[in-house]
Amino acid sequence: MTLENHVAIVTGAGQGIGRAIARGLAAQGARLALFDINEKTVMEAATEIGGSRAYVVDCTQTPAVDAAIDRVVQELGGIKILINNIGWAEARFFEEETDAYWDKLIAINLKAPLLMARAALRSMKAQGGGHIVNLASDAGRVGQLQGVVYSAWASLPLPKLWPVRCRAIRSTSIAFALGRLTRSSSRRESMTRSSWPSTESSL
Repeated sequence: MTLENHVAIVTGAGQGIGRAIARGLAAQGARLALFDINEKTVMEAATEIGGSRAYVVDCTQTPAVDAAIDRVVQELGGIKILINNIGWAEARFFEEETDAYWDKLIAINLKAPLLMARAALRSMKAQGGGHIVNLASDAGRVGQLQGVVYSAWASLPLPKLWPVRCRAIRSTSIAFALGRLTRSSSRRESMTRSSWPSTESSL
């Protein structure tokens, strides 16, 4: 498989799974836009990964997302692939979760991917389609005692976005032509789901 000249956006690309995904996409020839709120780490990632550009973006804010997407289209071309990777939570029992905590968790885990998808769709539709991959968590399937609202978010279904293919990967390990990447948690062991294929879900 080759992604030669496909423009791909990866959110949370400054470190961890996001940076590893970006490396894999770059190895397949994609032209990468690395999105992250942390300027230091995203600039380091862009320096490391050839064929990529860094964009410092707060993906929870509509004006910031729309402006960044417009820049990507102007600088790299029409968007073909969006990897919604960012996520955040803290280990808290339900009765300890405050309104402010819920607001932040929902903004990062739910609102940000929605804003990114809406903005990227305009470019994808203009060129006849694209691919959106949303990373979530196995917490949506098994639940977490110290992560009730986080687990509720992870269980949400995805809309069918014609003419864009949209795939959720609700697993702490993922495999889609990039090899196996593991999302670890300090609260529990990472869980894997081997049923996600590496070929059928290839971009």
